[in-house]
Amino acid sequence: GTAGVLLSGGGSDPSGTGTAVGSPRASASASATEAASPVSSQAPSAASDGGLPSGFRRVSGEGWSLAVPDGWRQSGDSSGTRFSDPAGGRYLLVARRDPAGPSAVGAWRDQEKAFRKSHEGYERVRLETISQPGASDAADWEFRYADGGAQLHALDRARVVDGVGYAVFVQSRDSEWAASQALFDQVQQSFRAEG
Repeated sequence: GTAGVLLSGGGSDPSGTGTAVGSPRASASASATEAASPVSSQAPSAASDGGLPSGFRRVSGEGWSLAVPDGWRQSGDSSGTRFSDPAGGRYLLVARRDPAGPSAVGAWRDQEKAFRKSHEGYERVRLETISQPGASDAADWEFRYADGGAQLHALDRARVVDGVGYAVFVQSRDSEWAASQALFDQVQQSFRAEG
């Protein structure tokens, strides 16, 4: 099964951004094609890395950039740009939609209804409006669920910046969630809309 998180316009838009956060798979090694949008990596430097800690690099996509752990594999498809931990079990997915939907938290609530019906063991941790620097609207949807026998934990953060919706989805096995927080926090805090 897949998480089926889709930020599309209308009632099924989980972030209100209308950004396709696609169908993230539980397996961090799922195959994907090259991203349709050009995505580039920059070696960290004092001028371009925004103070990234050792072990991270800044990666840019269509109207966005963020810090990604060194060595994580990049792939992409119509749902967005995915970065997978080569050790397995953890990944992040970045997606964009222009224009954004009307409400980030409202869209997550709509998406949650469908997700709950199609995913065994779904449990909401939190779903709430948040404040994000530079964003006119933002929301977090954190949840747990089972997929392929694995207990998973995910956070999908939506942001609306200048009318464009962005979502950054992070996921790990539930047993690795606490240990992954510093890494996932760095990724989320490093996000920049650049368009």
